[in-house]
Amino acid sequence: MKSLFKITLFSLITIFALTSSIAQSKSENLFNKKQTEILLIGTFHFNNPGADVVKTKTFDINTKSSQNDLKEIAKKITEFKPTKIFVEWPYKQQNSLDSTYAKFKKDGIYKTDEIYQIAFRAGKLIDEAQIIAIDYNDTNFPFGKLMASIKKNKQTDIEMYLTATIKRLEKDTNDKIDSNISLKEMLYDNNTKEERDDMNEFYEKILTVGDNEDFIGAYLTSEWMRRNLYMWSLLKKNTTINDERVMVLLGSSHIAMIKNYIDANEDWKTVELIDVVENK
Repeated sequence: MKSLFKITLFSLITIFALTSSIAQSKSENLFNKKQTEILLIGTFHFNNPGADVVKTKTFDINTKSSQNDLKEIAKKITEFKPTKIFVEWPYKQQNSLDSTYAKFKKDGIYKTDEIYQIAFRAGKLIDEAQIIAIDYNDTNFPFGKLMASIKKNKQTDIEMYLTATIKRLEKDTNDKIDSNISLKEMLYDNNTKEERDDMNEFYEKILTVGDNEDFIGAYLTSEWMRRNLYMWSLLKKNTTINDERVMVLLGSSHIAMIKNYIDANEDWKTVELIDVVENK
């Protein structure tokens, strides 16, 4: 009986010690886990398709100075060494992206599009980096109905805010273009905390559009959130433990939302374009 007691006690002590060791090992691994660095590049659309609510002039990225900036940006991205580059291309069309990228690497023909000018250019220099489509656009943004609801419910404060914000963003961007701002500076400005806060606040204000039976504001905002959440989901699903550094190139309003998700996730760490290019 004493022998059995000793064996049982010894077994319990062994199990406890082993359990404690595993728990400590997990805790240490969690504490020492290296964060995935994610280079965020929020941009305006170089070819300016006019699909956004804010309408601006076209920035000429084909000038010598802009092309020099793009070459420098691509070179600095290669030094960052992302294993994957995520872009605003419909995720269901990955095969199309692959064939387009392969043709670009073969022919070296650049289109006036940020994916060609930044993602393809950098990817070609890195060579082994994958370029992955994460855009999800099966969403609905009934901006016309939103404005009609604002007028119907006499929400003049929201109407004034939205109108003033759109005009201010258009004016700020057009003033920068007219001032011959460099492409680098334009991109840096697109990725400041202030710019991102402005973009997030825009959709926060829209939430309250409509009366208690009209959720057009919440619907439009939820569609915007859904698009960005789906992109974030695809980004995470396609990033493995072996990807220490990745890059994301999206419209700046999307990056503003993605940054919020990263800030709430301890496994990821934001890296800004200005820090990579200027070696800060």
